[in-house]
Amino acid sequence: MQDDGIRKAGEQAEALFRNGLNCAESTLKATADYLGIQSELIPRIATPFGAGIARTQNICGVVTGGAMAIGVAVGRDIPNGDRATADALTAEYLRWFSQRNGSLLCCDVSGVDFTDEEQSKAFRAPGGGHDAICTPVVVEATMYLCEKLQEKRRIL
Repeated sequence: MQDDGIRKAGEQAEALFRNGLNCAESTLKATADYLGIQSELIPRIATPFGAGIARTQNICGVVTGGAMAIGVAVGRDIPNGDRATADALTAEYLRWFSQRNGSLLCCDVSGVDFTDEEQSKAFRAPGGGHDAICTPVVVEATMYLCEKLQEKRRIL
C-alpha cells in the first residue's frame, strides 16, 4: 500500500511534467525529492534523456530518469564498489515498465513520430498524447520507484 508521501511524489512528477520538465527530468526530480536527495545536478543531468534520448524516441525518458533515480539512491560511490543493488533494482524496474507499457522505447509507448511536425504538434496539444499517454506513465513510474526505493532503503 502506498503512503501519502508516495502519492504526493506522483503529483509532484505530474506538475513538473505539465509545467515544462521532460519525462526523464520529472521522474528523477520527484523521486529524488521524495527520498530527500538534493543535488544541483538534478534535474539537469536528465535533460538530454527526454523523448527517448534527445527526442530520438529510443529508450523512454521515464526509464532513463528512473534508472538515474535508482543510481542516486543506491548507486556506488567508489570505483569497484558494489553495484549489485542498483543493477538488481534497475533490472526489476525495466521488467515492470516493459510489462506495464509494452515496451521500453519512447516511440512504442507514445505512439508518435516526433520527427513528424504535425504528429508532434498534435501530441503536445492540450488533451493530446503528452497529457493522455505520457503524463500517467511519468506519475505511475515515479510512484513505483518511490515505493521500491523506500523499501530498499529500509533494508539497507
